[in-house]
Amino acid sequence: MLINEDDTVRRTHILHVQSREEQTWAGWDEAEVTKFITRRAELRSTPSGEEALEALFGPLEIATGETASLQPIAAVFDRAGLGDSDTDASHANELRLSSLVIDGAEASNGASLLNADQPYLVRLTLDLPKPESNAAERTYRYYAIVQGKQLGSQERRLVARGRGTLTITSLTTHTIELTGVALPRGLYRLEWGVRLVPLGVQSLVALDAWLEGGLLQVY
Repeated sequence: MLINEDDTVRRTHILHVQSREEQTWAGWDEAEVTKFITRRAELRSTPSGEEALEALFGPLEIATGETASLQPIAAVFDRAGLGDSDTDASHANELRLSSLVIDGAEASNGASLLNADQPYLVRLTLDLPKPESNAAERTYRYYAIVQGKQLGSQERRLVARGRGTLTITSLTTHTIELTGVALPRGLYRLEWGVRLVPLGVQSLVALDAWLEGGLLQVY
């Protein structure tokens, strides 16, 4: 730091020795200094609850046809870390994904065939246990993501993603519809996952489900 005669900071200079990255500010900017140190030290705050999922889904808003820096579905949801030891764990792991249908694709030899220029929808079917007869309706915020691991390069690309609200009534099967993203030509192994976050009921934990499987051929 360069200090003025009156002991105020005229200029701040910071250097990360290993990467040689450096930055300079006029005066003293505590927020920028903290941000620089956190970034270079690879430190992360630990968001909890829905904030964690918002942080994970935010970057996907701009991931359209371009390669998205995605992780395996299970890792994405594990990092979000919703729920804690004080919640009612009897509701955990009750969600199941029973099917994924790409509306607009053709089926051939166990794979879905899709023209690269063709718009399409992705429908995810969720199965939940039959509720008790006197159980009240439950409303959840859902986070759904489908990604494709391109065979050969192993790159993961965003196929579809969405979030919204879902009211669980006496029905045990529910469908989430997502708008598909344009994909480059290639063969993809699909991965998909859904998280349901209960709204207005603090005693319930989030419900997670993810699956890997199914081929998508974009030609």
